[in-house]
Amino acid sequence: MRQAYNATKAKLKEMEGKVSQTPQQDAAAQARIAELENQLQQLSPIVERANIEAHPGFVKQFEEPRQRLLSDAKSIIEMADLDPKEFYQAIQATGKARIQAIDELSETITSPTLRARLAQIGGDLERLDTERAAVINNSKQWKETADAQMKADQHRMMQQEQQKWSQTLDATFDAMSPQFELLREVEGNDAWNKQVAELRRQSRHLLVENTDPQQVAAAAVLAPLAPGYRACWMSERTKRMALEKELAEVKGGKASLSDGNGVEPVPAGDGTPMSRIFGELTQELRQ
Repeated sequence: MRQAYNATKAKLKEMEGKVSQTPQQDAAAQARIAELENQLQQLSPIVERANIEAHPGFVKQFEEPRQRLLSDAKSIIEMADLDPKEFYQAIQATGKARIQAIDELSETITSPTLRARLAQIGGDLERLDTERAAVINNSKQWKETADAQMKADQHRMMQQEQQKWSQTLDATFDAMSPQFELLREVEGNDAWNKQVAELRRQSRHLLVENTDPQQVAAAAVLAPLAPGYRACWMSERTKRMALEKELAEVKGGKASLSDGNGVEPVPAGDGTPMSRIFGELTQELRQ
């Protein structure tokens, strides 16, 4: 039906273009335009109704419950050894005629329990179809409300998903911090801890907030390289520290890689200030 509507609309536009290019409007063309406009007017409410019935909110509110009721009714009819077609024919009617048809069908069922269940389904279907018809008759207002609700639901689900991933990232960050110097906070060292917090923020942005697939792809490519680069860097640092120690002993000085303040907290075991690790790593990455 929507295809017929779009085809008629395109044909109308084509005809109007031909008329506008003709100095004297052709009577046959005008008649054809009037015919197409009339067809559009007839198709418009049908297309509008089809759009409403395909709306996710409409399907959830009416179509899915209706299908469940019909499935339950089919099961009851089959348990009563009757033909389900009889029930489907009964619900084709509306209002009192439908109720009467269902009552007549129920009278052929010997089980009081099945009769009661079928009567309940018939009443539920009547109420559902009445609400459904009211929505179709006032589709514009319903659609505005349904769209707003759907948008709110999507926003809430997105927030819940972001919260879940944010919690996952924090737990992973904390679990990995004992293994990686750059992720560890140092008590009393605000400058260092600020840089650790920035790493956490950037990681959260990439995982939770980022919408650029290229950034995600780049992170996926770089992630397997990180352990190897870290191993190479740590190996180089260890060798350099040994050489600097030997050089200091030759010169008669004391081996130290500190920046001279003598009080900055250091990673366990290697004697290098945290800020210098960041500085060296940043400089090497730039090179």
